Amino acid sequence: MLLKDLLKHIGINHKGNEVINNLVEDSRVAKENDLFVAIKGENVDSHIFIDDVLKRGSFVVAQKGLYQKSSERVFFIDNSKRGLAVLSKYYFGCPDEKLFIIGITGTNGKTTTTYMIKSILDTYGVSTGIIGTIKYIIGDEEIKAKNTTPGPYQIYSILSKMVDKGLKACAMEISSHSLAMERVYSLDIDVAVFTNITQDHLDFHKTREEYFNSKVLIFDLLEKSKKSNKLAVYNADIPEADIIREYIKKFNFDVLTYGINKGDIRAKIRGLEINHNKFTICFDNKELLMDIPMLGRFNVYNTLASFASVKHKIDPEILPKALKAISVNGRFESITTSLGFVVIIDYAHTPDALKNVLETALEIKPVNIITVFGAGGDRDKTKRPLMGEVVSKLSNYSIITSDNPRSEEPLSIIKDIEKGMVNKNYSIEIDRETAIKKAIYMAEEGDLVLIAGKGHEDYQIIGDKTLYFSDKEVAIKYIKERENNARV
Repeated sequence: MLLKDLLKHIGINHKGNEVINNLVEDSRVAKENDLFVAIKGENVDSHIFIDDVLKRGSFVVAQKGLYQKSSERVFFIDNSKRGLAVLSKYYFGCPDEKLFIIGITGTNGKTTTTYMIKSILDTYGVSTGIIGTIKYIIGDEEIKAKNTTPGPYQIYSILSKMVDKGLKACAMEISSHSLAMERVYSLDIDVAVFTNITQDHLDFHKTREEYFNSKVLIFDLLEKSKKSNKLAVYNADIPEADIIREYIKKFNFDVLTYGINKGDIRAKIRGLEINHNKFTICFDNKELLMDIPMLGRFNVYNTLASFASVKHKIDPEILPKALKAISVNGRFESITTSLGFVVIIDYAHTPDALKNVLETALEIKPVNIITVFGAGGDRDKTKRPLMGEVVSKLSNYSIITSDNPRSEEPLSIIKDIEKGMVNKNYSIEIDRETAIKKAIYMAEEGDLVLIAGKGHEDYQIIGDKTLYFSDKEVAIKYIKERENNARV
């Protein structure tokens, strides 16, 4: 690729005919005739590596004011984050323009909604990939996710692979971080979905207002998209629905709302059993009877969001079939036992998410709910006592333990949670495996054990070490141990 042909997309008129080998954002891999884009990040400003990169014969795009030297191999722009996004898009051949892309934002529900969308579109014959929290799914290839929404280079690389493999659509989680940090700048999407907003990430956004303002930027992204027949979808039942409605009035795209109480597409809940969520979807004077294995009102909302986002692309009659066997790792994932109790693994790590899963657990009518939970270190501290309050009120017994303590002292995090515990129905067990074992051994017939916070994650970050750890595997280990003891 000619350097000048790439640079023109960021407003640089270069006269030379140099051929670049690769576009890179990591200075360590920059080689001769690569184009390195320097970014001022949260922790590192890669402009400090420019001199070293130039010695290796690379070209450089730098942000004005962040690198002071002049060179015929350095090109300056106003915003190098945006520059990287635009350059990545054209370097990979604008794959976003060749796919039907649904972007989903919200505190809760993003991951499940992407999996539901994929199942619906795949069933209809539209092969669909996923970019999200658990993994990136590209046809028969799966890549473990490092970020909910990766950086622009990775986004366009993944989308390019989807195009090469013949996929036609992508369901993509778009986090508030990625919107605020412009990781998705220049991305052309077809549908923007806003599921909900509750307290989270205030370590990054500082205030809930700032957090909300970052999330609604998904509609600005949709407005700037060059796609035709653009659609905005949002939850009409959330408190912020009126604000969203006013915010998007200025934009030129179609709007579809959903909800249980309000919305263009609504649901009537019919019943909840241990492995069945039964409800009716009402739309356009029609009704669809739904029976899905993912439980709770929140999964009714996720179903509505998924359906609303692709309603104009499919035959709605396929929906019950498409979601009949839907499952997502670590999202109200149940493990049955021969001892008469059930264990639920869930990713809930915010006050609202915990409230949702515990209220769903209560609807199953267990004898007792035993909850194992903690909170992540180096993250929003204000949510910790709120999490404790919710769990204390809605559980018969809870065990406060470590999540990913990171650089914080685990007991200090636990003490923050403990401030919100309104009842004395809890104990503290710093070691997460020991806490899970204790809960499994406490459970009796008819009980429900909820292990919350890590869901699909197979690691635990303690200090500067990332250790292998799976809630599901640990739970199964001690369930089998108890089952074997019972047979002796």
